[in-house]
Amino acid sequence: MQTLIIIDHGMIIYDGSLSEVKSRFARSRVIFFQVGSPMPELFAELNRTPGIRLTLQNDQEFSVAFDRYEYTASDVVSRVMRHGEVIDFRMEDANIEQVIKAVYDGNLDLNQQAQ
Repeated sequence: MQTLIIIDHGMIIYDGSLSEVKSRFARSRVIFFQVGSPMPELFAELNRTPGIRLTLQNDQEFSVAFDRYEYTASDVVSRVMRHGEVIDFRMEDANIEQVIKAVYDGNLDLNQQAQ
C-alpha cells in the first residue's frame, strides 16, 4: 500500500492511503483517440452528452474526459468505435496532482466523510 501524507503550514492535513484518495476524489479519466477519418457526428453527440468533455486536437485526434463513476472506459471507447475506425487510443487515470492542488487551493477537504 502506498501512503500519502500532505503537510500544510507544518501540520499534517492528510495521512492515509493514496488509492483511497484516488478512488474518492480523483473521479476524472481521459481517453486520447487517434481515428482514421473525421467523426463530426460523434463530436456532436459527445458535446451533447452530460458528464463528458470533448477536446479536439485536430479532425482525427481528440480526447474525451469523463467521470469514472458515471461512465466506464468501455462505454466511451464503444461509443467512439461505433462511429468509425480507431487507429490508437490511450487512457490516463486520475491525476493525484490535481487532487493535491485542490486541497491547497481550499477546494477539497480530504478528511470529509465518504458518501
